[in-house]
Amino acid sequence: MTKLSDHIHFKLIDKTQFPRNLEFYCKVSGDEFRKVGIFFLFYRGELIYIGFTENNQDVIAERLVRQLATITLRDHRIQFTRAALNELHAKEEVFNTFFNLPIPIIANKDFVTSVNRVAFASYHWDEFINLNDETLSRFEFKWYPNPSLGNHPSIEALCNEMKKKYKPRCNQEYRQPQL
Repeated sequence: MTKLSDHIHFKLIDKTQFPRNLEFYCKVSGDEFRKVGIFFLFYRGELIYIGFTENNQDVIAERLVRQLATITLRDHRIQFTRAALNELHAKEEVFNTFFNLPIPIIANKDFVTSVNRVAFASYHWDEFINLNDETLSRFEFKWYPNPSLGNHPSIEALCNEMKKKYKPRCNQEYRQPQL
């Protein structure tokens, strides 16, 4: 596995309100990350997200930066779906008043977080609230470029089967059991 901190860094954005006052960016990458492939994202050894790319863009710069931003809720570019914002407000005891100002953007364009990601961030908020290099080093990924599709018609179909099988907490396929 590869530590995300070897490839992604963050900077403090002036004149932005805490906690959405960081910007994640790709600092180092290479041609090996510019292929069609599937990636697994881990936090503290737990598989939390499975994704894919099929456009030969840098998977770290184009995909993993966005995942990190929307999973930690710390990037100034994040947006919320209506359901994710409702989940954020439902976790008031964890998030206190941190996300009241500026008012979160409800959109579905870019850097969009989800209900599952808000729930994950609330579970790890004691770490994400003080995000630093040590916190970032707890994120790791595994990259599978040009995977064999087997009987799958596309890389997306292969990725969807893996998400259904493993159900990572930050993918939409994950549903927390209700007891």
